[in-house]
Amino acid sequence: MLISLTLVSFASSAWADSADCVVEDIRLNRSVDGNHAHDLSPVGKNIGLPASYQPDPAAEPIPYEYITPVFREALVQNNEYIYMAPESLKALLSLIDDAKRDGIELFIHSAFRPFKTQCSVFKQKLNKEMQAGAVNIQDAIRRVNTRSALPGESEHQLGTAADLVTDIPGIGYQLVYDMQNTDSYRWLRMNAYKFGFVLSYPRGTAQQPGDPDPRTGYIFEPWHWRYIGVRNANKFVRCRNVSLQDFLTQLQSNPNFECR
Repeated sequence: MLISLTLVSFASSAWADSADCVVEDIRLNRSVDGNHAHDLSPVGKNIGLPASYQPDPAAEPIPYEYITPVFREALVQNNEYIYMAPESLKALLSLIDDAKRDGIELFIHSAFRPFKTQCSVFKQKLNKEMQAGAVNIQDAIRRVNTRSALPGESEHQLGTAADLVTDIPGIGYQLVYDMQNTDSYRWLRMNAYKFGFVLSYPRGTAQQPGDPDPRTGYIFEPWHWRYIGVRNANKFVRCRNVSLQDFLTQLQSNPNFECR
C-alpha cells in the first residue's frame, strides 16, 4: 500500500463521492471495480469497494433480541437498527439459534457498515492512536490499519460480515482476543461454515495476537465472520494457508476452484 500525505482529504477514485470523509490524503495502490462489486467480492488492502456500494437486495434490520445487550436498549429507545444483507442475515439468525440450542450464547455487535460509517470509525481510532503518542500521522494510520479497515476496504460494507460477541467472564460483551478462549468461539470454529460463515482474519503466522497476519495485513479477529454461502464455506474450511481474499479472488476466475 502506497501512502502519500499532503492534503486533508481522501484521494482515491473509490472515495470521489465522499468528500466529507476526511482523514488525510491517502492514495492506495489497489483496484476498485464498482460495476462488478458483489457480495462475494474479495475485499482487502489491495482491492476495495466504491463509496457508493450498497448491498443488493438492500440490507434489512436485525431483530433486537439478537443484538448485543451492550447497546440494545439504546437502539430500542432511539428506534434504530443494525442492518445486514437479507441472505446473510437469515443464515446468521439460524446460526445463533442453533448455537443457543447447544447452550452457546452469541450476539451481534455490528454488521453492515456503509462507507461513511467506516470513515467515522477509522477517524475515531486514528485520533486515539495520535493521542496515545504515535510518532506521526503516517505511523498512526499504519498502526490503525492493522485493526481497522480504511473506508472502501471493509467487508462490513458488503453487508455480509458480522462481529459476534459473547459474555466473557470479567470482560463482558467486548471485541477482544479473549474470545478465542470461549466455548462460543470453539463452537463457531466447528459449526459456522455449516451456515455459510467463515473467519476472515485468523491468527495465521502472526507471532503475537496483536501482530497482523502477513497474508491479510490485519490482526487476529476471532469475532469477525463473513457469509460466503454454505458451498463456498465448505470449500474454504478445507484450505490451508490461503486467505479468504485470495480464495475469493480465485473463485471469481474459476467458480469450481478448490484448494489443493
